[in-house]
Amino acid sequence: MIELILPWPPTVNHYWKLGRGHLYLGEEGKRYKAIVTGVVHCAGVRPFTGDVSLEIEAYPPDRRVRDIDNVLKAIFDSCGKAGLYADDSQVKHVEAWMREPFPRGRVIVRVADHDPDSCIPPSPVPAPDDPDCRNPPLAACRRMKLKKELAAKTATERN
Repeated sequence: MIELILPWPPTVNHYWKLGRGHLYLGEEGKRYKAIVTGVVHCAGVRPFTGDVSLEIEAYPPDRRVRDIDNVLKAIFDSCGKAGLYADDSQVKHVEAWMREPFPRGRVIVRVADHDPDSCIPPSPVPAPDDPDCRNPPLAACRRMKLKKELAAKTATERN
């Protein structure tokens, strides 16, 4: 496992810009990518060639409300562009925490080879011929409705 301490990333809206119908890396994004590249190279890290797991501790610069997913995208992209791994698609497991503010902010990133046995196993998938397979949220609603109807019927029968 390697650990990197990175500065607080720009917001997604400042990292990426939209112009002439396509997204491109904005000035803040370019600066942040260059900083992350420098940190990765100074640490002497070799690129991970297989799947990776990430642990991310985000220490914002102040107490403003932030969405952690906006922080993660800039970290994923910058670490990939810095050569830590070839592509974001190699990231198979992520644990992330938003911590207490730290002056000017910082992000601690831990990267390790992905070990599927150390992760939470995937949820069971319904068989393709199961009618609930086509719309799991609707199926959950249907089951909840049936449970309520059964409870109401049982309560009526007791009285």
